[in-house]
Amino acid sequence: MGYRPTWEQLVEILELAQKGIEANPFAHIKYSQGDEEIYSHGDSGQISRGNLEEVIKEAGDPEELNNLYFSISQDSPVRKIEIQIGYGEWTTYLVESDDQTWAYGRYHELTDKLLANRGLFANGYSPSPQVLQEGTDDKWRRAAWEIVSDWKTSIAGHLITALWYVLIVELVLLGYTLGTYYDPGGNTRASKNDQHNAAIILSWADKNSFIIFCINLSYVATIVALRRWIKSLLKSVVVLQDGPFLAQLSLQRNRNDPIRLATLYITFSALIVSVVALITR
Repeated sequence: MGYRPTWEQLVEILELAQKGIEANPFAHIKYSQGDEEIYSHGDSGQISRGNLEEVIKEAGDPEELNNLYFSISQDSPVRKIEIQIGYGEWTTYLVESDDQTWAYGRYHELTDKLLANRGLFANGYSPSPQVLQEGTDDKWRRAAWEIVSDWKTSIAGHLITALWYVLIVELVLLGYTLGTYYDPGGNTRASKNDQHNAAIILSWADKNSFIIFCINLSYVATIVALRRWIKSLLKSVVVLQDGPFLAQLSLQRNRNDPIRLATLYITFSALIVSVVALITR
């Protein structure tokens, strides 16, 4: 999920896939653009940079390739590799050979390379590759794979959950304040003081109830919009015009779904305006 190689990373993965397949190999690469399919069968049975450039040129020099299929094979000894990047979130790959040592070695090399080139949010939301369960054609399970992650990956994977926790904390504080006001826990000075403070807080909340409602509504809308935008970053595509991560936050350079990004900006702006209105009231 979320394999998003650059041009150079795509070349590297194809070079790795073709390494060791040299006995009368047959290779081809296909890019599906709507109903049109653009093929290249390569030179001398392998796909080169030039073949990729031809496919991209014939496709109209797009910013990304979101449905790319590559295959190379030879008959003796039997060796075959297939890689499908997109359409959608998933990148799938197949390694076949009558030499199990070669097949396992190439499978591990390809998996390491594919995982290394995934996006930040993909690493956070889908940490492990998946393999088919034995005896099934459509049931998948997580592969036993050691994933190395850092603090950025951890934050990306738990970002949405952490944002929901803010609302939970708010509800807990509201419940505590109401409980303290209606049941201070005795007639001691401390209890009465807590009840008085709770009354002040509830009175302030009542006077600013509309703004508080707007803040919570825009906050929830921002979380939903952020989740939708992150989901667009989990698509598997070949990024041909790469740039820094912040460039993905630009409406002009966004390659995924500008409507989702615009919605995120609108909801976040509404949240900021509501907070400022509450502070300056």
